[in-house]
Amino acid sequence: TSHGLYLSVGAKANVLDSNITTHGNSAIGVYVPGSSSSYSPSLLRLTDTNVTTDGVKSRGIMLRNHTDSGRVTGALDGVNVLTKGENAAALVVWEGAKLTGTQVTAQTIGLNSAALDVGGGSAAKRNTVTLNGGGLTSAQGIGITVDGFSDISLSNMNVSGFSGLATAGTLADATLSLSQVNAYGDVSVLSGGTLAMTLDNGSYM
Repeated sequence: TSHGLYLSVGAKANVLDSNITTHGNSAIGVYVPGSSSSYSPSLLRLTDTNVTTDGVKSRGIMLRNHTDSGRVTGALDGVNVLTKGENAAALVVWEGAKLTGTQVTAQTIGLNSAALDVGGGSAAKRNTVTLNGGGLTSAQGIGITVDGFSDISLSNMNVSGFSGLATAGTLADATLSLSQVNAYGDVSVLSGGTLAMTLDNGSYM
């Protein structure tokens, strides 16, 4: 599997004013994994950067903590993410990773491709996603898919999905907070899962 940018365990990257493009199935534009051992956590910073992938399961930006005792962290500012393949999520946050962003636009145009996919984690180390400005759009899938222990906070953006706004899985112990957000689509929670959702400051759906 090829990646546009890959951070080895414990690495730190600061990327400015760049274009990152991958072609091929399962290729990831930016991949930041943790480890099953104890290392200093990896840190990604992207500023004014475009990430584009084309291929089945070709994710845009993926933060995956594994069982690292630290926390894989990504900080985005002025970042645009576009995926074109089937089952190709734009933003992926798994297993207790942390993503923050300002003016982040994540768009998918492939079948069953979520704009934001969050899952795994634990009660002690929850996935956290905090985005302010920009937007999340899935042309042929769910806007947000969430499972596991996850906290998502979105503000000042539009969020939409062709197949629904958000879906919480059977293992979800999740929160979704929207502030000044225009949200389009239904929300579904599968049996066994929980999703606590709040709309503040003029948000609507």
